[in-house]
Amino acid sequence: MFRKIDFFSIKDDSEAMWLKEHLEQPWGRGDGCNYATSIIPKGYECYARIFHPGYLGNEDREITWTELALLFKRMPHSQMQWHKIVNCNSPDFKHIKLAQPAIGHFPRKQAEAFIKVLSKFTDTPDDCLFAVWSGWDGLEAEKYWPDAARFQTSDREYILLGGSIEAAVMSVLPFCEQSATVWWPRDRAWCVATDIDLMWTYVGGTKHCIDEILLHNGLEAWPASLDDRVDINGDKIN
Repeated sequence: MFRKIDFFSIKDDSEAMWLKEHLEQPWGRGDGCNYATSIIPKGYECYARIFHPGYLGNEDREITWTELALLFKRMPHSQMQWHKIVNCNSPDFKHIKLAQPAIGHFPRKQAEAFIKVLSKFTDTPDDCLFAVWSGWDGLEAEKYWPDAARFQTSDREYILLGGSIEAAVMSVLPFCEQSATVWWPRDRAWCVATDIDLMWTYVGGTKHCIDEILLHNGLEAWPASLDDRVDINGDKIN
């Protein structure tokens, strides 16, 4: 759901410079691989990876990656990739109506569960910042927040907005459901990142914060590392 009132313009791009300084350049190690540290900033005690659910049309319900991996006799693990666990040639695939997870968008249901946890681990839950990739129709965002600052990381341009933590479940676009790409509280106690090309979301925070996320029944969360691969060949088990 989109409501302009949930966000306001952040006019000073210096508010986001820490993010740029704490991200590794994508594909920057020269080994042909891309790593989580190009998406979620370094400097946090612990990290987690939250898989966006798939959808089973024949059963009208969400399905986790772990369920699918076991269905297709694959191994669920923290760096599994959708194309490696879903076997389109399997007889089981022909009997299900499977929709892939949201790409580049943190689903509202999971985001609602997320903020209930994260709000306990910041002193500034009413003062958060939201980086919105300009490729999500930047002209549309400019229409609603014309004075919002823009900032550039090594490979993305973002529009910078502010709002309370509750705004994280709201769409940044009026014509489709689209979450912010990166968001964090003013005190930077944690940071959440959903890359535009990925079917999962990263979060960095304290050990206590990440432990609670990992134990949440409404999230398919796995421990993550900054050195986890995010490229298409990152699943070395399946």
